[in-house]
Amino acid sequence: MLRSGPARLSASQYMFSGLIKGFAQCGDAAVTVLSGLRLRGEGGLYRKRETEREHGFEYIYPSEIKISGLHFLWLWLGIFIETARWCAKNKGKESFVLCDALLSCAVPARLAAKLFKVPTVGYVTDLPQLMKEIDEGRYGLKKRLYAGLLSRMAERDIVKYDRYIALTEGLNREANPNRRPHLIVECVMEALPGDETAERADKKDFVVMFAGKTNRLFGMELLLEAIPLIKREDISFHIYGSGNYVEQIKSAAERDRRIVYGGVLPRSEILAREREADLLINLRPSGYSFAVYSFPSKVAEYMASGTPVLTTRLPGIPEEYGPYLWFLDREEPECVARAIEEIMDTPKEERLRRGRGARRFIEENKNPKRQAARILSFLTGKELGEAVWSI
Repeated sequence: MLRSGPARLSASQYMFSGLIKGFAQCGDAAVTVLSGLRLRGEGGLYRKRETEREHGFEYIYPSEIKISGLHFLWLWLGIFIETARWCAKNKGKESFVLCDALLSCAVPARLAAKLFKVPTVGYVTDLPQLMKEIDEGRYGLKKRLYAGLLSRMAERDIVKYDRYIALTEGLNREANPNRRPHLIVECVMEALPGDETAERADKKDFVVMFAGKTNRLFGMELLLEAIPLIKREDISFHIYGSGNYVEQIKSAAERDRRIVYGGVLPRSEILAREREADLLINLRPSGYSFAVYSFPSKVAEYMASGTPVLTTRLPGIPEEYGPYLWFLDREEPECVARAIEEIMDTPKEERLRRGRGARRFIEENKNPKRQAARILSFLTGKELGEAVWSI
């Protein structure tokens, strides 16, 4: 499995980390993880190749150089060599090279596997061409041009895998135009620590919480327009995360004491606060192009907390999730305000029942071992077949 490793893990990287643990729990796959680390300034201009073992699997970090213009080419060369070496070592065995297809540095891994006639699997968590829409206003001109070049590379290559694993059917249709074999795995969620619900010591107000990317495109504008329509004082809105709408959130918090902007916190702290909240909210609009293709991993994380969840009706959310969620009828401020007040007035026992049901659904059906076993069966044609993997 090819993955990249920045200091702050993305949602997809948490998913891949859980998936690797799932393969270890299955006990029927030998996994080698090839990870493209990013230099963080320490260690000078060069970082040598490193390896380690975790969960019984080997992790390989190719050497890197921190020289503008050469770093990317050096990384590509290292990934190609490592993948080719792995393919040669496992020649004659049932093996697969699985790549995060969103990464442009997956290209050399796929090419090396093709050279050795090893089947390749593209794991599609998003579409490269949509990232600019989602990351609106995030980068300066230089970084936007560089990111655009890498995006175009990944976009051209994403259609060339032998098999696909995608978060949604919409993603598969775009990334897999040749209709090669595919499997839908919308999330991989590890069990979260703590009880099904955590009682807050301070019960003066009803806490509505959002945690994630605080972008306008992710519903922040809609939320800030809805809050003033709720006249009750026994409610507060806690918002966590970074994005292009932070200044507007801070301004709203100055005008309305019920709004609390908590900034960026460690994931462990966010998970604890999600368990303590009364309602978790996801207002990602369903009308944007990226909504058709995405499954919001944040919804699965919310459900795993055991706290009730209010969300928009995104096409990427499978029907099986429906009984455990509250859905907005329309994505308008008045509808958001009304939905929040209706949930507030729902008997506490009913709210907790639905929240606990959501947690059990995620723990029993979307855990790492179960999802890893589905992938093994998809690729080998066996329930839990013996296979050698490069992930």
